[in-house]
Amino acid sequence: MNKIYKTAIIGCGGIAGDYDRGTRKGYVSTHVKAYLLEKRTRLVAVADIDPEKAKDFSRYWKIKNFYGEAPRMLEKEKPEIVSICTPDETHMDILSLCLKYPGIKAVWCEKPIAGPSGSAEDIVKKCTSLGVKLAINYQRRWDERCQKIKQIIESGELGKIQKAVIFYGKGVNRSGSHGIDLFSFWLEDLSKPRVFNSFFDYDKEDLTLDARFECGGVPVYLIGTDERAYSLFEIQIFGTLGRIIVKRGGLVEFLRAKEDSEFEGHRKLESSKVDFKMKTYPMSAALNNIIDAIETDVPILSDGFTALRTLNLCRSLLQLEKERIK
Repeated sequence: MNKIYKTAIIGCGGIAGDYDRGTRKGYVSTHVKAYLLEKRTRLVAVADIDPEKAKDFSRYWKIKNFYGEAPRMLEKEKPEIVSICTPDETHMDILSLCLKYPGIKAVWCEKPIAGPSGSAEDIVKKCTSLGVKLAINYQRRWDERCQKIKQIIESGELGKIQKAVIFYGKGVNRSGSHGIDLFSFWLEDLSKPRVFNSFFDYDKEDLTLDARFECGGVPVYLIGTDERAYSLFEIQIFGTLGRIIVKRGGLVEFLRAKEDSEFEGHRKLESSKVDFKMKTYPMSAALNNIIDAIETDVPILSDGFTALRTLNLCRSLLQLEKERIK
């Protein structure tokens, strides 16, 4: 029989469970729903610094135990997998707390691994030395649609990549990092960062930037949009044989270049019938990957080291902007 892992969640907000309250029926958007649907896990407790919030969360999701203090929960419940779903600036402190409990085999931490400041390298190395599996929830890496895009790029179906554009809001570290991390996943690590403009729309320490960098020699542009007006996350990749558009919510369109029958010597883009359906929701796929990593030592698609590279690039962009506006 498969082992059943005791799990716990620290932080009882949106990504922990609220995003799945009464909306998007059938979808798995949160940690709690991924745990409750996974046969190899048993969610034993949740914690939040606001005890009433933890109490309401536990009642809604029918979780027996709730706590106002994470250390007390970890000591009493002895979970083996812990989710960190707290504000960005608290991730490192809570991850350090988790490493004090030798029964914890894996930590599933929300992205980014840390806020705009503070060291993260040492804690990632400590997880490795202690044998604790660390997953950072850049969940698009587990999204079958994004994995399909990687296959299309690597197969040459898109032709030679010419350039790409990422539209985002709500800070480069908090939201823009999703796009940055994806290009590291699709192509390779980014280089030659430049910043042109910035503005504040969510966090004064995490500006929304207009920037440019290179990924495998391909120019990639970050274009910031104001989150206060509306939410936007979209990626466009231009190749010599077509164009891929990734829209908010993960919808993907692949347009192939074809001869234009109306205008001789010209080529046009037409929608291509490519299967971008998901068989497994990214949150469930992430949890499956974490459990498999515990049991068979397979790599985690978004681990501490990949998240560190993304964090450091975001920080380099923010530092460049500080120097630019001096």
